[in-house]
Amino acid sequence: MRTWLTRIVHNLAVDAVRVRRPAPVDPQDLVPLISAITDTPEHHALAGETSTELHFAS
Repeated sequence: MRTWLTRIVHNLAVDAVRVRRPAPVDPQDLVPLISAITDTPEHHALAGETSTELHFAS
């Protein structure tokens, strides 16, 4: 009984993963998407700190 129930749960889990396959994305749509994700206040702060460190290092 345990093996049978385990197999059913396993099959349901595999089916759930198959349903969640991502849809293909056009590469032209990725650039704005990546920019939106990486353009954060933290990114700007770190870029400013790095710029300042480079300025003083030279």
